[in-house]
Amino acid sequence: MGAYLSLFTVHQTRQALVLQLGNPVSRITQPGLHFKWPFIEDVIYIDNRILDIESPAQEVIASDQKRLVVDASHVTKLPIALLSIKPSGRSRAAMRGF
Repeated sequence: MGAYLSLFTVHQTRQALVLQLGNPVSRITQPGLHFKWPFIEDVIYIDNRILDIESPAQEVIASDQKRLVVDASHVTKLPIALLSIKPSGRSRAAMRGF
């Protein structure tokens, strides 16, 4: 039972953020079997792939009454932003929604 609570796996397409009492202490990028302290540390899994957000082109009217076609896209790698997680009084279960 102790080994079950102490070991966790990281898949190839994911990273793991290890929280110790709610504070981020390490980021695990290597896939495989890893160790954590049971009841003290918790693990949040993060998608390691590049996320692409693209919005359809929209026509807007500028303040000088000219029509503009706006097309936007955004490419991000989410794990970098999650390293700045600070405890905010939310439960660990709520943080898993990130």
